[in-house]
Amino acid sequence: MKPTHAASALLLTLSTLLAGPAAMAADRAKITDACKADIKKLCPDVKPGGGRIAACMREKKDQMSSECKADLAKQAGEKKESKT
Repeated sequence: MKPTHAASALLLTLSTLLAGPAAMAADRAKITDACKADIKKLCPDVKPGGGRIAACMREKKDQMSSECKADLAKQAGEKKESKT
């Protein structure tokens, strides 16, 4: 996968998991735990809801920690596998 495709997959996963429906609460909690420090650091004044945190993180994707990016990539892979 090209780096730009990987980044797009990460952002799509982040958007889906952070702003998705209530049925995905467990997945959102995993992402929030893995990226909690990044969200706090990169988007401290962003009010949760309406996809605002996901939008902020998309804007600052280049500043995300490797741990957060790795967890998002893992989540994206698991989602892809569950669809096949």
